[in-house]
Amino acid sequence: MLITGGTACEVSSMRGFTLIELIVVAAIVAVASILGMRYYYTYVESYRFQNAISEFKSAVNLARARSMSGIVSSAGSLGDTSTVIPVKRISYSDATSVILTTGAPHKLTKDMLPAYLTLMGFYPADETQFTVVNLFPWYINGPQCKVKDVLGQDALAVDAGVPIASYVNTDLNQSAYAFVNYSVNIRGVESIDGGGYAKAYEAGPTMDFQYRNDALAVTFTTSDPGSTPKEEGAILFRRGVTMGEKTYSVSFTLLKSRSPESKVSFSILPAGAAR
Repeated sequence: MLITGGTACEVSSMRGFTLIELIVVAAIVAVASILGMRYYYTYVESYRFQNAISEFKSAVNLARARSMSGIVSSAGSLGDTSTVIPVKRISYSDATSVILTTGAPHKLTKDMLPAYLTLMGFYPADETQFTVVNLFPWYINGPQCKVKDVLGQDALAVDAGVPIASYVNTDLNQSAYAFVNYSVNIRGVESIDGGGYAKAYEAGPTMDFQYRNDALAVTFTTSDPGSTPKEEGAILFRRGVTMGEKTYSVSFTLLKSRSPESKVSFSILPAGAAR
C-alpha cells in the first residue's frame, strides 16, 4: 500500500528527542537546581543570622525591663522573688570572697548562676568591734559582686572582687541588702537545638544567650577605657540602667560568608533599647 503525503508528514512529526536535545535539557535542569539550592541555603543562612541578632536584642531588652520591675523568676514562676535580699551576717571566705547569711530565703539556685549582686548598706551591727574604719570592708558597698555558689536558701558565697580581711566575721545592721542585678550572659556553644545559630532563655535573674561559635562570631566591648573585645561575658542591668552606666558595642559576624550583610554592629546604651 502506498503511503500518502499526509500520512508521511504525520509519521515525521511523531519522532522523539535526539540525544543532544536530552543532554541540553538535563544540563539546564542541573544548573537551575544548583542555583536554586544555593539561593535556598543563602536564604536560610541569612534568616538564622537575623534571628540570632533578634534573639540577642530581645534578651537585652527583656533583661532591662525585668531589672526595672524589682522581681525575678525562680522555679519557673515569674515575679515570685524580690530583687532585694536582706543580709544579716557577713563572713570571710577567702582573699576576695565572703559568705552572706540572708535574713530571708533568697530563692536563687545553682541553675541560675552566674548571678550578680550589688551590696548596699553593709555596716557592722556593733561598730565598736572595728575601732579602725579600715578593719571592716566598707568599700564592698556599691561595686558589682558575683555569686560563686548557692549554699542554701539562706546563704550565698560571693566574690566581692576586692580584698577582704580574714577577721571579717560579724552580724550586720538592718540596712544591709544585696540587690540582684539582671544580666545577659553571653557564651559560645558547639550546637543549638533545632539547628539555629543562637537562642536565649530566662533563668532567674539571667538571660542566657548562647550562640554557635562555628557559625557566628560575637564580640563586645564596653565604654571603659582600654576595653578589649570579648567573646563571652555578661551585660548587667540594675533598675533599667546598665551597671556603671556603661555603653556596650556589640558585633555579630556570620562566618564563612562574604556578603556585606554578614556583619552587624549596634550599641547598648545605659538607658534605652538596643539599637
